Amino acid sequence: TSTKKNGANYESSVQFAADKLIRPGMSFFNGLPLPDDPSMESFGAGLNEILQYEQRHIMQLAMKGVITDTAPKSIYASVLSGDKLYKQYHPILRETASEYSVVSPKSDWHSLMLSTAPAPSDYSNVDAIFLIEGVFDLDSPGGIESAVSFLDLMSSPPDTWHDSKLASLAFRILPSGTPTSPQSQVLSNILSVASQFDPADITAVVKKLRGDTSHETVADVISTIEKIEDISGHMLKNMVEAAMKETSCPVANSTTPEKKNFYVVNGRVYVPTGDASISISDIKMLISFEMDKSNAITKLILPHLLPATSEKGEARNELEGPVIHHAIGTSAAILNEILSASSSSSTSQDVAATFDSLHSDSGNPLYFSWNDESFSTSSSTRHLQVKVSVILDPLTEPTQRVAPLLLAIRDFLKLPLRLMIAPRKIVQNDVPLSSYYRFVASPNAFPDSNPPKSLFQNLPTNHLLTLRMDVPEAWDVQQANAVQDTDNLRCDTRYGCGDEAHVLANEGGREQDDTEPAQRNVESTQIEYSVKSLLFFGQCYDVSQSTPPNGLQLTLDRSKSSDISESEVTAEIQPDGDQQLSDSNRVAAQNEHTDTLVMKTVGYWQLAANPGVWDLRIDEKSRGAEIYHMVEGTVAKTGKIQLSKNSAESTSKTLVMKDFTNQGRLLLVKRRTGFEQVNLFREEVDLDEIQEEKDETVHVFSLATGHAYERLLKIMMLSVTKRTTSPVKFWLFE
Repeated sequence: TSTKKNGANYESSVQFAADKLIRPGMSFFNGLPLPDDPSMESFGAGLNEILQYEQRHIMQLAMKGVITDTAPKSIYASVLSGDKLYKQYHPILRETASEYSVVSPKSDWHSLMLSTAPAPSDYSNVDAIFLIEGVFDLDSPGGIESAVSFLDLMSSPPDTWHDSKLASLAFRILPSGTPTSPQSQVLSNILSVASQFDPADITAVVKKLRGDTSHETVADVISTIEKIEDISGHMLKNMVEAAMKETSCPVANSTTPEKKNFYVVNGRVYVPTGDASISISDIKMLISFEMDKSNAITKLILPHLLPATSEKGEARNELEGPVIHHAIGTSAAILNEILSASSSSSTSQDVAATFDSLHSDSGNPLYFSWNDESFSTSSSTRHLQVKVSVILDPLTEPTQRVAPLLLAIRDFLKLPLRLMIAPRKIVQNDVPLSSYYRFVASPNAFPDSNPPKSLFQNLPTNHLLTLRMDVPEAWDVQQANAVQDTDNLRCDTRYGCGDEAHVLANEGGREQDDTEPAQRNVESTQIEYSVKSLLFFGQCYDVSQSTPPNGLQLTLDRSKSSDISESEVTAEIQPDGDQQLSDSNRVAAQNEHTDTLVMKTVGYWQLAANPGVWDLRIDEKSRGAEIYHMVEGTVAKTGKIQLSKNSAESTSKTLVMKDFTNQGRLLLVKRRTGFEQVNLFREEVDLDEIQEEKDETVHVFSLATGHAYERLLKIMMLSVTKRTTSPVKFWLFE
């Protein structure tokens, strides 16, 4: 019984693999084919990409509620759901990028043959229309064999090309090169008007001519065709007349000249592996991939074609199919090629010509131009040849952010500025603008006498406003002086708006002051910000395991390479430009030490620092200093870590904070000999003993961003300390 059972299982497994077109050596992860590249580097990069994709997919299912703690019974079944599922494996599934090309821009509908075309009245029920083009080298035996296989396949199509949608197909054959032999010349002439003939008759002609190289002239080829008995006399006469004409199929375009035999489905190029011919499963897979786009294009174009092709009565109905398939198939190929080129191209579009044409149209109310005269006449700017051209949607947040920058470009830099307003026709929400931006920049700014500032005017007085700084992530900008809570800026109904009104409202007012709110100068709110520090940030990886060293302790200290003695006197530059002498011992006593931990997520780390030279180290008192040392190297595009040729083991890394546009730093660490498998965290600590300790410290982490939140934080801290007997440590984030 066990033998039969095992045999049945083996037979069913083999049958399953055959049905799914799975070959020995293939591997899959949740239905996704794993890379088959023998190179470990390429395999690792592909595997990492698949794992990240599947992780995002599962998280999306969990967020949508498809996967919960109690359902479904099979997570694997839930993962294998959706639109992008295929019943069989196909090499197309491994393609990272699809190639689209309009291979026959000069061809017309006369060269098309229909594969079981619907009746003229049934086109309204068609979901998607496809144009399949076989491009073959008609001068080679391999190309002729591929053409025969293609004709046989399309002449006897399956009942359906897609599981859920009705697809209608037309096809044609194109030469991949200029015909040189009499045989290929005759075939090209006949294929240029293939819509006049039955596909079976053309198949009979191609089969008759394949393998026969005895034809020296076109007349010899035509003589051979006239001897075919399977074609009716009238049809054979028309075919001979077409063969004698000089109108042949246009040569197909190819992005790669070495491709002599390939197939195109609505512009998507498919080259079978080896010299194999296309199969039913190939066409079905290509149709599945292109179904969504073809369906959308068909629904858009088809209603406009049906009335036009039927205006001339029943005599036009027999030509309706080729005309419709040619129009929609060619449109799909053109759109696919454009979209593919725009998504893969990294070059920026040149809009200068568009703006130049708009400049001549002085009556356009949405076009604005400044500083054009100074650009053309001023000797100081003529050699720069810098023009700023901007297209903006006025009801978007990016426009709010960039508008102050455009004012600085126009008024301070005096550069030629051209602006085109491109508003949306339909606005989804009622209040698209809820934020107001100002750019802090002034050519006359000075730290003490005239600090850089921004001014907000005519703000709504009936709303609660919040003020925040929109600065680069590497800037630690904090409030230096403020009377009001910047998270809760509001106007008082009795005293108006501003700092003075806020003080009067909190003090309860002054009974002797009978001045109306509008007559008081209480509309000014002043808030000062300062850059407390900048940030070093980056990623850290363990080159021994190609993973982030989660929890590795890092320290940052002012570099001691200058070797300044304690008695030496240094000069500090003050904000007003004056120099002040100070004892270096006092300067060194300032707190110039920060520390952090490497995070598990992509190995991220960050440390606060001011301009200068710094030393980055692994904390000498931590276990990480025993296990790791620093090395130099880079990370390739494939994700593989590559050590530098002259990389030496070191205990520190010198970092220089020299500007405000600090870039991310890569920190590579390597395990010391003997610590290859050692855990970064010590494991000898008994967790039970920790839980039994009576004086366990309670850590409370808090973030207060305004006066109101600070008051709530004080209440929380008082409540916690009164209701616990354990030591409490509060961590306040800036």
